[in-house]
Amino acid sequence: MHALGRLRFFSLCFTLCFSIFFIFTFSAEASSQRVGDLIEYSGRVNSQASSLKMRYTHYDQGSMTQLTQFFTEGQMVAEHTEVLDESSIITMETAGVMVGLCLQFGGVHEYLELPVGKTLTCRITAAAISTQVYEVYKEAFADAGTLWLGPFPVTGIAQMEVDGALYQVTKYHWNE
Repeated sequence: MHALGRLRFFSLCFTLCFSIFFIFTFSAEASSQRVGDLIEYSGRVNSQASSLKMRYTHYDQGSMTQLTQFFTEGQMVAEHTEVLDESSIITMETAGVMVGLCLQFGGVHEYLELPVGKTLTCRITAAAISTQVYEVYKEAFADAGTLWLGPFPVTGIAQMEVDGALYQVTKYHWNE
C-alpha cells in the first residue's frame, strides 16, 4: 500500500475508534484545552523507516482541526488536515474508558512494551471495530489489521499492525 493509501487507512481507523465515544458529552472548555495534544508513531513499510505524526491544531465552536503527516525515511510524503466533530476529540478520560470497555467491544486486554513504556491496551481487529460501529465498512476492513487501543492522545491507539507493517507510539503529549 503506498503512503497516501496508508494515510487514508489510518485516518479511517482513527475515525472508527473515535466513533466508540459517541456516548460521551464534551464541554467546549475541555475540548479547547486539547489543542496541542500530539502523538507520533514509527514503523517500517517495505523495509523503509516510516513515521506518522498527528496533532490537534485548532479548536473553534464545536470542532477540532487535526493534522496528520506521514514520513518515509525522514521525508514527509503526505499531509492531511481533517476537521473533527467535538464528540470525536480524545481526552484522557475517553482514552482510559476505551481500554476499560475493551471486552464489550470484542477486544482482549494485553500489556505491551512500547518505546514509551509498558502499557495496558485493548487488542482488537479493525474488522471488529467496523462491525460494532460502521456496518458499511465491514468488508473493507475484514483483513485490515489489528489495533491496540491505549491511553494516548489524539487517536487512542498504542500500536497498529496493517498489511504486515507494525507502528508503535514513540512519543505523545497531553496538553494539560
